[in-house]
Amino acid sequence: MSSKATGEDDADDSSSPEVEASSLITLRVKDSEGVRITRTMRTTDALDDLMDFYLGMVPADMDAAEGVFMHYGRRVTGDRTPADYDMEDGDEVSFFPDGTWTTPVTLTVTDNNGRRVTHTMRRLHILDILFDLYFAMLPSTAPREGAFIYHCRELSPKQTPEECNMKDGDEIAFSPFSKPSAFVTLTIRGNNNNGGGSVVVTRTMLRTQERLQDLIDLYFAMVPTDDERGEFDVTYCGRKVDIEKTPADYGMEDGDQLRLAPATERSRFVTINLVTMVGVKRAYTLRRTDELQGLVDLCLSREPASMYQNGCIFLYNGLCSRLGNSG
Repeated sequence: MSSKATGEDDADDSSSPEVEASSLITLRVKDSEGVRITRTMRTTDALDDLMDFYLGMVPADMDAAEGVFMHYGRRVTGDRTPADYDMEDGDEVSFFPDGTWTTPVTLTVTDNNGRRVTHTMRRLHILDILFDLYFAMLPSTAPREGAFIYHCRELSPKQTPEECNMKDGDEIAFSPFSKPSAFVTLTIRGNNNNGGGSVVVTRTMLRTQERLQDLIDLYFAMVPTDDERGEFDVTYCGRKVDIEKTPADYGMEDGDQLRLAPATERSRFVTINLVTMVGVKRAYTLRRTDELQGLVDLCLSREPASMYQNGCIFLYNGLCSRLGNSG
């Protein structure tokens, strides 16, 4: 009996291990007729399994046995695995019947400067070959960041002419990404002390090099005002700005306006919150010109005398002041 039990245990131990989900991949095969075949396989399985599965599913009269399988412009062979081609879950493998692989197509890249770069390539080669040739033909100062557009759609460098149904003589337009100008024209609006309406001063300045302070200086140089000798705030889109920064720091564009206004006049009174050593919070209101000793006396008068008999220390923003009881 013990021998039989051992045999059963050995049989259990020899059972196939479960396949890890991370080792599975689902791929699709698409052909020129629009047929799509989907199959899940291991990333380490030979792609022959996928190819044979596709060929077994298509109609016999399609003569599909003769052709090539492509993945992002690379020819796929059956003895390799999905991992060999860095395939990911959901990737598509394209099947092209014989003849398509060697058929050439002549395409032209155009841009808004009238340049035209023409190249003949195989229909199954990736468009990156054409794009690289276009960039190689450009002068050094020409923009190289942009999109290649074909029939109102942006192209990927990994696509092929066959995938995009391109024909001889088709044109691809290169559209460079627009970049902000090195200059920006801003206005600043302030108040006229002579009783008139608000005054607007305009200046064109370097977007990334000149500070907003330069615009403020121009305003004070052109407008008679007392604001320069007092305190003032500069706002942009309702926010106070740092005049040491540049227009680029705030993403300013042509025509944007800043506002210059005197800083709000300070009140004659101020309310101070004090937190005692036992965590009690008290609020006191006094004149801005009052000595802080008066605040200390008022505070100590509300606390037990024994608590601060040797004086106390006041901290404000990290600054320390030792004040004693004036009594």
